Amino acid sequence: MCGIFCWVAQKKSSQEADKVCEEIKRTISRVIQRRGPDGCERTIERVGDHVTKRETADVTEQPVAPTLSLLPAAALDDCRDVVWASNCEDASDSLKGAQETIVGTGTGTCIEVVASVLHLRGEFTSQPLKDKMGNVLLWNGEIFGGVKVGEDDNDTRVLLDILSKCSACADISAAMSQLLGPWAFLYYQVKHQLLWFGRDFFGRRSLLWHLPHHPSDSFALSSVAARTGKQTDWMEVPTGIYHLNLSLFMSGVTHITYYGWRCGHSSAFDSKHKELFGTLPVECQQYTLFEQSPDMLSPPVTPFNSCLTSVNITPRSGIHVDTPIICSQGQEGSLDSTVRRQLAETFLNLLEKAVMKRVKNLPPLGDGMSLGRSVLESACAAGDAVGHLDCHALKLGNAKVGVLFSGGVDSIVLAALADRCLPKKDEIDLLNVAFEQRVYGSKSCAGRKKQLGSEDDCSVESSFDVPDRLTGLCGLNELRELSRDRKWNFVQVDVTAGELQRERDKHIGDLVYPHTTVLDDSIGCALWFAARGCGTLNCPESVETHSYQSRAKVLLVGMGADEQLGGYSRHREAFRLHMWQGLLDEIQLDVGRISQRNLGRDDRCISDHGRESRLPYLDEDVASFLNSLPVWCKVQCSTYKHHVSFQ
Repeated sequence: MCGIFCWVAQKKSSQEADKVCEEIKRTISRVIQRRGPDGCERTIERVGDHVTKRETADVTEQPVAPTLSLLPAAALDDCRDVVWASNCEDASDSLKGAQETIVGTGTGTCIEVVASVLHLRGEFTSQPLKDKMGNVLLWNGEIFGGVKVGEDDNDTRVLLDILSKCSACADISAAMSQLLGPWAFLYYQVKHQLLWFGRDFFGRRSLLWHLPHHPSDSFALSSVAARTGKQTDWMEVPTGIYHLNLSLFMSGVTHITYYGWRCGHSSAFDSKHKELFGTLPVECQQYTLFEQSPDMLSPPVTPFNSCLTSVNITPRSGIHVDTPIICSQGQEGSLDSTVRRQLAETFLNLLEKAVMKRVKNLPPLGDGMSLGRSVLESACAAGDAVGHLDCHALKLGNAKVGVLFSGGVDSIVLAALADRCLPKKDEIDLLNVAFEQRVYGSKSCAGRKKQLGSEDDCSVESSFDVPDRLTGLCGLNELRELSRDRKWNFVQVDVTAGELQRERDKHIGDLVYPHTTVLDDSIGCALWFAARGCGTLNCPESVETHSYQSRAKVLLVGMGADEQLGGYSRHREAFRLHMWQGLLDEIQLDVGRISQRNLGRDDRCISDHGRESRLPYLDEDVASFLNSLPVWCKVQCSTYKHHVSFQ
């Protein structure tokens, strides 16, 4: 995994535009390295006869003050004499041995890229990664299928080798569309002077873009942005693959070509790209030209089964069912018990394989160039409060895998499957978050406080016994019964009201941006605090609690389960109003917009702690199987309890 930042500057820009550029880059650089604490590098390319410069952040050194580096004016020509070089300026960051290599001179557009790396696979590989021809790749993803990646191989190098052999645009789009797994990427193709970028079918990795608002404005891409005065300064990149024509950009034209999916609900732009691009701000439409390529991408999942009267299981799902079923809108289909059992076994087998892909072959704890300092230690050293934890009795975890654990069925299933996939000696962290609730001593006291706005003479206590904590503890007991040899670390992440407000204002708001709703804020805060992994350890053998810091780099998350399996109250309402067709439409809508509404935000909040979220329910084989089933096979609407009917 990595953090991606790219800034493409116009050949000529105003001083005012330059100031805005510098401020944006300073702000974003601080959070980019948080996503990838194992290494941070920066490359500057000049389109045409170009300049290259690399800086490596060695996070084991003591912090140094950020600086501006001056490159020789003769080398930069008219591409601004001062080049910003203070990436990785977080308090824990530093620049070691910054070196400059002038590859050439000339005129042209400056491309500035920064990548921070979280090492999870194969040999450590720094990014940006450049091949012998000068092509540059920034890869924020995991290849779980589609192309062969050996257990000891680094998928960044494998992908660059594939892309380096591509010449035509259709070759690159075809190569990217065959990848299975979450990804966002940026690829500078020297031969054709094209800047490729995009997100996977579901949009499981964040990628934002800044489109030019005026003639001297720049084009930018980033895994994370920062709040600005305008929501339209940064927007989620819709799923798909794009390229920016840098030759035209040098002449002042921002021309972007879009490659959509041949079919499939998950692309935001495949059939309505003109209409949706038309929703961009007027200033962006004025200075950006979009064109859809005739070369469509092959979707990695099967289309939705919209049939309400029969089962149509595709060969890819692993089984074939050809059983007559009587079903009409308003009543559930009747599945033969043998077929129902077959479907259940297939679903669980596919989900277990998806979990196995995501938890196997992880590097040892402390491997690579990790920061080596826990979030809790850093906060204590800075004098900040972290809930009510004891900074001096800190216990560092030994688990390589964690689960964001609410105690709901989706997270319990993931934890149980992780138990099947990991050796029994491996610990598993269950991260359970609870926000402080104020509990009054009596109902009369609570009523008086509400009327008078005062807590005088009222007994007020803090409680973290919220529903997710209670269901989490129940789920923990079930897991301990299921696998008594496993060490389950139930981490109680208690967030006080003061800490919530401080971190929301200071940092979380930037991660949730460009989303601004109350729901986005609530979900973003819950994910950020849970993924931080700081809490108290629930030990069944002891009444004492210990301050605990998880060191797991991989977190299993249940995103996609509710969307595909009808787990929200709006699904119940859709069924109540319009029966099966209404429910089918609502589920298709939810899955289709999950990239824009959910997954980019979720990735930014979780990855901010140098951890990678992995989403087994959105594995391509799992999603294909669920798509192949009629909706009434997935949701039990007789009582509508949000669970899969064949579980």
